[in-house]
Amino acid sequence: MFSGCILHSKFLAILAKRFIMRLLFVFFFISFLGFNGLGMETDSSKVKARDLAYADFIAHYSVNDTSSTIIYLYFDKKDNGAKSQMIFLPITAGIFFIFPPIGAGLSVVSVPLFINGTMMLIKYRKKNLLKVLTRYQEDRTLPNWLRKKVTKSMDFERYNYD
Repeated sequence: MFSGCILHSKFLAILAKRFIMRLLFVFFFISFLGFNGLGMETDSSKVKARDLAYADFIAHYSVNDTSSTIIYLYFDKKDNGAKSQMIFLPITAGIFFIFPPIGAGLSVVSVPLFINGTMMLIKYRKKNLLKVLTRYQEDRTLPNWLRKKVTKSMDFERYNYD
């Protein structure tokens, strides 16, 4: 009776040792990957696009009126257009819990607006803005959809850059 218990405890001890060894291996492997070049300094001058603000884009990537219009257009669409469309869904959800028939009717309108706002946030990301601006600085070309918007806004002097 005791011999079976001893074998069982030895088996559990072996499993525990294997588990600890695998855990240590995974820990060292992840720390090695995260070590980033074995102690060599990383390029700290490379900043991600999501960390840049409007003023940073204007300072570093604005070379003429067209590029400043592109920057303004991206930030205006992202901040004013997308977020103002997406705010209706939480309001509708609150109304739905108070007055379900009215909330259900409003959700018919607010869900498509929320989806459109989400798509707009994806389209006007800072990462995409950085790609467009670097491409514009290299060969002075813009995507057709953006070229039309920039031309229209520059012709009508739609944006005030102050």
